[in-house]
Amino acid sequence: KIVRKYGGSTFEQYISLYSKIPMVEFTLKADWHEKYKTLKVAFPLRFKNHWATYDIPFGAIQRYQYIYDKAPDRQMDMPKRPWELADKAKFEVPALYWIDMDTENGDYGVALLNDCKYGFDVIENTIRMTLLRGPRRGYPSTPEQWADQSENPRVGVHVIRYALYPHEGDWVKSMVFRKGYEFNFPLIAWRTSEKAGPLPKTLSLIETKPDNVVLSALKKAEDSGELVLRVYEACGFNSDASLKMAFKPLKAFETDLVEWDMYASKREFKISENTVSFHLNGNEIVTVKLLLQQLP
Repeated sequence: KIVRKYGGSTFEQYISLYSKIPMVEFTLKADWHEKYKTLKVAFPLRFKNHWATYDIPFGAIQRYQYIYDKAPDRQMDMPKRPWELADKAKFEVPALYWIDMDTENGDYGVALLNDCKYGFDVIENTIRMTLLRGPRRGYPSTPEQWADQSENPRVGVHVIRYALYPHEGDWVKSMVFRKGYEFNFPLIAWRTSEKAGPLPKTLSLIETKPDNVVLSALKKAEDSGELVLRVYEACGFNSDASLKMAFKPLKAFETDLVEWDMYASKREFKISENTVSFHLNGNEIVTVKLLLQQLP
């Protein structure tokens, strides 16, 4: 536990290591009362790269560092494009659950995971994440007395969790996107007494394969009793996906994002036992509708 004070604010930082879990976890409890200041956390690494990889909805994107005045000697892969002058304006960029920087040859990397913050930047060999801000709530050109003087909703106690995950290989080989999900949606253990029943020792409602196929949503259909699943391919690989269920659906077919069955191919997917199988192109998003019972 580390306690620090700055201005009118107090910070309690808890740093944790767990046996057989290859990451360092941080919990920051900040009692924040600053104005016109930004709080960041920074991790200097022992290597650098021209770009980093950022988690975005249904995939990942790479972005060049903003510090360059001309194109670096290497071109990034996702998407494959050269450096451009507009990259200098990206001094802070968004990401969801993680940001990752790998060595140039891809044999090693470090990911920064988080559960509630979305602004990041990379300078040379340092990954930074914006934790808190105390902005001026008014136009820059107006006098201070014209700015919003009401109680600032950003002050007070904030609890922020993040983790540093070093790994072999690049972000794809080490499945960093799965670590991001696991950090945000951890398994919850529940102690109970032994009971008789038909369930096996292990059971998943839905199991996805291969590992680069992600189930991001499961819900009841808006206008029927069917189940709707949203699945995507996370690494840019064409893949044969399988969804093994704890139940056997009668039918499985593709629908569109709004479940209107108007803007998708309407292809019906193969069902074998309790497993639904279909092909996914690299970075493709597929919405699957499951018919569980005959509807009138």
